[in-house]
Amino acid sequence: LVLDNYNYGGEIDGWPIPTFDITSYLNQSIIEKNGQFIIPNTLWSYGKKLDRTRIEKHALFLIYNKDNKSIEPTDIRMPNKFLDDGDREGLFSYDSSDKGITYLTFSQDHTMYKINWTKNEVIKKRIISSQFKGFSGFKYKDQISSPMLYYMQYFSYKNLYYDRFKNIIYRIIKHDQVQSLPKNQSFTFEDSRYFHEFSIMVLDTNLNVLGEFVIDEEQKYVMNNMFVGSEGLYISRNNPYHRDYNESTLDFDVFVFE
Repeated sequence: LVLDNYNYGGEIDGWPIPTFDITSYLNQSIIEKNGQFIIPNTLWSYGKKLDRTRIEKHALFLIYNKDNKSIEPTDIRMPNKFLDDGDREGLFSYDSSDKGITYLTFSQDHTMYKINWTKNEVIKKRIISSQFKGFSGFKYKDQISSPMLYYMQYFSYKNLYYDRFKNIIYRIIKHDQVQSLPKNQSFTFEDSRYFHEFSIMVLDTNLNVLGEFVIDEEQKYVMNNMFVGSEGLYISRNNPYHRDYNESTLDFDVFVFE
């Protein structure tokens, strides 16, 4: 699906409308509602500290009307913690049920959202991982050559998946990565993809935690390549460092919560 190349131009509340991306890095599917499309609007800092006014005005979702090609912001905003410091990347992931409910998690904030589009209702709940040791904050372009690479070393909440077969939610959590690297090895983008320990938090649809399960770094999975099937959460093991890696096949293990 292409929406005018995702580039609308113009402004909302005095701020430029950015170019939109559909990415496999975070689970962000377009939501269709009554002939309109609800699309993600990630808050990118580009390695610069964001001021409070910019964060307050930022809508997490925009509504695109395909008939007149108009676009309007929703009233769904960032958690209050972003307003306090402004030094976190505003990435988020979400997934939706077949009942018109969207569940959302932020990369660098503990808050989760349950959004009911029909009732125009947002329930917020602060849910902290048992593996949390602290967020990295963000080093800016005048402090370090690659702010994003620095950011990717540390703890963050990643993809969110709704399991329609079991009516539960999977929240993927990346642990502090610096500790899991081989000794005397500097951190690279390859490390961010292939060397990591993560956990899977399972929640019910009221955002109650049912459990959190650590996936050991030695397993060498591909943390950003997962999908939900009838048996559970399928996790890719197409990692060149996995003991059973085969570049000729697509291999998955299944995480089953019972």
